[in-house]
Amino acid sequence: MARKIGDNRMAKKKKTNKQVKAKENIWKWLFLGLVTILLGVSLTVVTRLKTQREPAFESPKTALVNQGEPAFQIQLKKKQINRLIDYYLNEFLGETGVKYRFYLEDQAMLKGNFNLLGQKMGFYLYFEPYVLDNGNVLLQAKSLSIGTLSLPVKDILRYVGNQMKIPDWVEIQSQKEAVVLHLDQFQLQNGMYAKMEKINLIDDDIRMNIYLPLEKDKEK
Repeated sequence: MARKIGDNRMAKKKKTNKQVKAKENIWKWLFLGLVTILLGVSLTVVTRLKTQREPAFESPKTALVNQGEPAFQIQLKKKQINRLIDYYLNEFLGETGVKYRFYLEDQAMLKGNFNLLGQKMGFYLYFEPYVLDNGNVLLQAKSLSIGTLSLPVKDILRYVGNQMKIPDWVEIQSQKEAVVLHLDQFQLQNGMYAKMEKINLIDDDIRMNIYLPLEKDKEK
């Protein structure tokens, strides 16, 4: 009788151990499956960021030709420039669903979002602006703030060029970690165009030379 009771206890113990192991195996495989999914999604995101689909910048056939002396020069403050940029981007982006901001403080800053594992991640890209000899503006990327993540600046610039709607006169040079603003290809409705003369963000001094349309442009 005692032996039978002992056998029953052993059988129950083995059964219990099997159930525990079965549960452990289930949780083990579920955990491994979750890790596999997360790794797969992460690799997909990183691959997408690194994919070299950045289109080559093509100058418009009707590039503007600045000749002679400027008609006049305007001096602006950062707040005024920021209001102009906000207005332009709101009109340009419209209801596309794409939202980003570009504004001036002590540095030029691009603020935007990208999706990582189904979550929106915000980033700040900081630039140092330089006036080129032709009156265009070079924005050289200096640093990137993206929470606790560490991503190369060139990958974020490539993402901006591939996934965000940007004006035709803005050239993304991800390999050089730079952006070029081709002001010589941005023309106002009345035919006037501008060249940047000076950008001093610390002293809040921004100057642009304004040119009137050429006579042959008026005839067109």
